Amino acid sequence: MLLLLATLPQLILTLLNWKDGSLIWNEMDVSQRTHGLILFSFQIALLAGSAITGIVLRILRRRISPGVAGVLLVVPSIYLAAFVVQGQQIIPAGIPQWMLPSDQLLFHQFALTMPTVFFGLLRLVLLPTALEARTDFFMAAGVFLAAVFGWLPAMAVIIGLLPEPVAAFLMAITLFVAMALCLGAMLRFTACVYHAKRGTSIRSISLIALMLGLILPAAGMALNAAIPFPASFQTPGVYGVLLANAVFLMLPAVRNPWLHRFIWLGQCATFPFTLYFFLAFVSVLPVAPLAMFACGAGILILVPPALFVFHTSRIADGFCEEIRDGRRIVPAALGVCACLILPAWITGQAMVDRQQLQAAIRYFYSPEFSQNARFDGNPIRVRRTLVKLRDQKLGAQLPFISEFYNWMGRCRKFCVLGRVVSI
Repeated sequence: MLLLLATLPQLILTLLNWKDGSLIWNEMDVSQRTHGLILFSFQIALLAGSAITGIVLRILRRRISPGVAGVLLVVPSIYLAAFVVQGQQIIPAGIPQWMLPSDQLLFHQFALTMPTVFFGLLRLVLLPTALEARTDFFMAAGVFLAAVFGWLPAMAVIIGLLPEPVAAFLMAITLFVAMALCLGAMLRFTACVYHAKRGTSIRSISLIALMLGLILPAAGMALNAAIPFPASFQTPGVYGVLLANAVFLMLPAVRNPWLHRFIWLGQCATFPFTLYFFLAFVSVLPVAPLAMFACGAGILILVPPALFVFHTSRIADGFCEEIRDGRRIVPAALGVCACLILPAWITGQAMVDRQQLQAAIRYFYSPEFSQNARFDGNPIRVRRTLVKLRDQKLGAQLPFISEFYNWMGRCRKFCVLGRVVSI
């Protein structure tokens, strides 16, 4: 899990930072290059540290200790705070926004570094205690309320007593601490309830799935319609997959092996949806206390991480049931294939859009001068693609998906595959 939630995102972030840096390197002055190299070296150190730690623990077959989990929580948080303070200054003033949007650069840092922070926090909040379940729940609620209402007075003290550069850095750290306490309390509550009820009360698990999978995400989508933050997710496909995800999570574990496998594969198939929204909203978790203070519904920002933990737990428990006869390869292969359904669908749609748009361009600029000339493509699909491109140009960008869609459109090698998929 450390390699998947820390090393892999950091590797992707390294490639993205290298690409973005190469675009503006020649336009940067000496000071900007120095700050950029310091931040990039810090990020490379995060990548190397997580990789080495994960490999060593895997070889030694040891679990992550609380000390290592604390390092995973604190060190990436310091990197993000440093990037917030210095990152905007490394982009030259002459670089246009379309070439390197500053908000996109910042989003990449948070979206691909916060999973490491999340994993370290999760390992810490799930440490066993001697408290009773009821006391544990009340402790989590108390920590949550203290974090929500305590960060603003702390910031007021910092602003009043410290100089501006130091105050800006400590304000970012304060938000991180408040976020960690809020999210940790919510994760502790979710995990404790799931652990207590998963083997004794089917209705309780279905109720948790109803709240985390349908009611709270639906409320979040309603809030997103009014406040499109961090992006507008108001598409029919999102609502459809949201409903399917909730249905599969609400279905209980059954004894029939074939029906159990169908439910489990359905949960695997919708897992990329949960993972996507986890990555999309984990980047804005540091501003969760601010969002909750400004708007009470801002607490919904914490729902995707809680849903991610719950969904992952359901898949892990289902996999343990699937391998009760000792054979792991077949269930694992089926689960991986199910998880690839949604990404494959998005990739196929992008390839078909590219093929149809290229066919329309060829027809428009190279017409046949005869009465029987006609367009062999799908005009409805072309119109839908043009509307999608227009909306993206006007700012309707989905995190990661829009970037992937644009990258697919620029890759010529996918044109032939798009023709095959469209056929």
